[in-house]
Amino acid sequence: MTDIQRAMLGDHEAAARLTEQGVLLPCPWCNRTPEVEYDVLEPFEWVAICPLCGVYPGCCDTEAQARLAWNTRAPILSAEEIERLEAQP
Repeated sequence: MTDIQRAMLGDHEAAARLTEQGVLLPCPWCNRTPEVEYDVLEPFEWVAICPLCGVYPGCCDTEAQARLAWNTRAPILSAEEIERLEAQP
């Protein structure tokens, strides 16, 4: 299982690794790649936002925080469930 798959299932460690590599997960609703931008309309904050849906997890102080906020998904599976899934042939 790839880090992208793991992060989409809610593995926060995989999300952190992807963020460090500069990878952004696709939008969970439309599968588009988000854009990371400096938002001057908000109180000068960074945001990762889907260009189609307009979905964003909130504003952040830094670009790295915005990327991590985007990549961090609510867990769908526990760490143990992910390990069991990987162990299956």
